[in-house]
Amino acid sequence: MKEPCDEYTLTVEVTTPDIEKTVNLTTPGKLSEALKDTELSQIASLTITGTINAEDLWFIRDNIKSIKALDISEASIAPCEATDPVESFQISGPEHPADALPAYAFTGLSKLELLNLPKNLKHIESNSMMNLSISRIELPASLQTIGLNVFFDCINLKTVICKMNQAVSINECVFTNTQCPSSGVLYVPSGTIESYSSTSVWQDFAQIIENENPPLDNDVVTYEGLKYRIHGKALYLFGYEQAQLPIEVVIPDAIPANGYDCKVLGIDNSAMQNAEMHSFTMSNTITTIGSSIFTGSTVVKVHMSDNIKYLPFNCINGDYIEELHLPENAESICNSIYCERLKKLHLPKNLKSEIGYLGSVGMGFKNLEEITIDPENEEWSVHDGILYWKGLSHLIQVPNNKEGELIIPNATTNINIIEFCDNITNIQFGDNVKSLNNSTIRGCNNLKHISFNNNIIFSGNSVISDLPSLESITMQNFIWSYDNCFANLGSLKYVYLLNENPVDFSKTFYSEVNEAHDYFSSSLNPQALVPENSKIYVPGGVKTNSQYEEMWKYQIDRINGKIKIQPLIPGLVIDGVTINGTFNTGNSEGIYNYDVTTQPNPVVDVAYTLHERQPMTTYYDEQFNSSIPDIDIPSGINDIMAEDNTTNDIYNLQGILIKRDATQADIDNLPTGIYIINGNKVTIMK
Repeated sequence: MKEPCDEYTLTVEVTTPDIEKTVNLTTPGKLSEALKDTELSQIASLTITGTINAEDLWFIRDNIKSIKALDISEASIAPCEATDPVESFQISGPEHPADALPAYAFTGLSKLELLNLPKNLKHIESNSMMNLSISRIELPASLQTIGLNVFFDCINLKTVICKMNQAVSINECVFTNTQCPSSGVLYVPSGTIESYSSTSVWQDFAQIIENENPPLDNDVVTYEGLKYRIHGKALYLFGYEQAQLPIEVVIPDAIPANGYDCKVLGIDNSAMQNAEMHSFTMSNTITTIGSSIFTGSTVVKVHMSDNIKYLPFNCINGDYIEELHLPENAESICNSIYCERLKKLHLPKNLKSEIGYLGSVGMGFKNLEEITIDPENEEWSVHDGILYWKGLSHLIQVPNNKEGELIIPNATTNINIIEFCDNITNIQFGDNVKSLNNSTIRGCNNLKHISFNNNIIFSGNSVISDLPSLESITMQNFIWSYDNCFANLGSLKYVYLLNENPVDFSKTFYSEVNEAHDYFSSSLNPQALVPENSKIYVPGGVKTNSQYEEMWKYQIDRINGKIKIQPLIPGLVIDGVTINGTFNTGNSEGIYNYDVTTQPNPVVDVAYTLHERQPMTTYYDEQFNSSIPDIDIPSGINDIMAEDNTTNDIYNLQGILIKRDATQADIDNLPTGIYIINGNKVTIMK
């Protein structure tokens, strides 16, 4: 028997680096000895004075990985002969000159946020400060050369302070993957702006400002309830004070700050999140915006700056936005708009998209009434009120107030989404839609019928879903590659099959679909696998089984040249029969005459409509008809008079009852026209 084990409580204490260390190094290369009694992993800030060399810098890089602040501004770098301990960093010889920051000196110190370089530094070698978290760097007045890729992947770097009285020549790769120069601020000494403005790379900075003592980057100014961060002479909206925020917010062109008249140039991510306001108007000085600006806000009207060219993902996403003015100069959009209450959308002349998506995918415009496009915009088009991209090739957005039947043009090959269109009752696909992805058609509460084109691919889950009123679907040949292609179709009754190749509805094609739905095939060889609880209704004469049932009784009288087609299911109307190329409307009993002497086993085309919705045609060829047994078909009502007690229900083509229990006399007295008598279409000629 095992002895009971003692119970232990294991406490793991996670500490963050918090040691601030200052070292005066009198002998270069001895930093490791100076810090031998210090827990290196706990050093957050390190200040070094005296004399250091390349070995000391490598020691910091390889051993103090959590360092956040490093100040070597009062230190001098002595020459030395040494080899970088990291083999892949050995890109130069062992000689390292004085006042030179060696290659890969600080590369990889990803937590380093503050770095003060030596005041007498003359050379910065290649790759020396890659992948740091610094947002600003000061380059000393003594600096003479700067190598390649120095600040590569310092993604937060946005401010550079140059103390040199003349611009140093640099390669454009120095600032690769930083915010410089395109969005950066460059501070230069008084009287040097011309030198920097005429030198490659430096001249590309967004702002070049003469200032000997520039302000900190985290300076903030609050104006009319809005909070801006100061970046050079530019302001960027990042937040607000709700108590001071007006109900109608207007961003001004400029605000006084730090002795400058600072322009408002941008809006940060989530800047107005949860703000309570009615309208928001941007100054035209704004050129950049972030994502999720209005998440949770009550804003109803948004007027964007006309000078924003790129609309990033999910940038306008207000739950209450009804009116939205997009920038007149906007050039690119990428799933940018998520406003389910938006009513009107106008696309400006230069707006383009790499994928054709405005936004709202999976979220939904639910109140969109009108889409308009600048007449000079060749990227988009509106056809029958619907937004298309690249001509008619991509259907992008259907206004939510679209009514009746939606006919997708033959030129359309791709569909973005059709959702929350409660007034659409029928969707008819054109011939060339290639494939449908997840949730392409969803949430259209009164949609009753969808007719798909041939050879379509269902390449996602819930391709059509959440359609509570959908009663019928027309299917041709198709391929599906994901489970649950059709989902949440509680009213589905009829699936009309026009396929020529085998199709499979079994296994996991459906999810949460009405089990009491059936299939109707026009083919003499249906080739369909369907759910076990469903039936396939087939043309008359097709051999039946436990799942097959005939839609009509099909008989041939080769002696008298007659064919009889008698409907067996409700909702079936025979529109007409073509025998050996001759159209024949037949009589009210479904008897059609043909010339037996020409071809005893005729070619027969039966045209019919199911449930007042789906026209279909079944083709009986000569070979199939030769397998139908010969039977004596009595003459119909057009050949002999019906008995007095024979009655028929007569309808017009609109389905309106004209006469219930009509006698032969009633039929004979009908005026010229086409009628439905006992489920057959009958032509009366006078």
